[in-house]
Amino acid sequence: PSRLVWAKDEAARAAATSAIAQAAPTLFALTIPTMNEGQDDPLAVFRAGFALTYGAELRAERAQRSDSIVDSDPDRYRRFGDALLAPVVASRGDRPAALRRWRKRQRKGKMLTLIRLMKASATFAGGADYLVWKINRHAGTDIALTPWQRRWPLMAAVTLLPRLLKRGAIR
Repeated sequence: PSRLVWAKDEAARAAATSAIAQAAPTLFALTIPTMNEGQDDPLAVFRAGFALTYGAELRAERAQRSDSIVDSDPDRYRRFGDALLAPVVASRGDRPAALRRWRKRQRKGKMLTLIRLMKASATFAGGADYLVWKINRHAGTDIALTPWQRRWPLMAAVTLLPRLLKRGAIR
């Protein structure tokens, strides 16, 4: 669910409302062509779509996180999905091409996440500690930063990131 709390003007309100209204149709249009089966089940489409979008970021959450979103309110997702299925399934598209587009989104998304994390760790006081806290909380790890890593978070990331990826703490 979403709610627009404030908008600069009516044009901004209309743009935000339009973007939110297009979120689910866009997710279905980008997800259904990647699926071998389950295209007629809106919950399966939402689960697959959320898994693809989570895969387009560096995430510390467990792999089942995208399922838990749908499971939190399946009736809502079924209602939305039922309204979207027929037109999207009819224009299913080419699966290999759709998968290539998602792999490209995933590479770009992970790179953008890295850039945002680097900026945050260097911009905010305690930024590196916050990132480590988040990874520990979501991935069940017990990372502890040394004083050197706190002082030089970008250089520390060069050694920490490969270890976190290898251990599966982030994906």
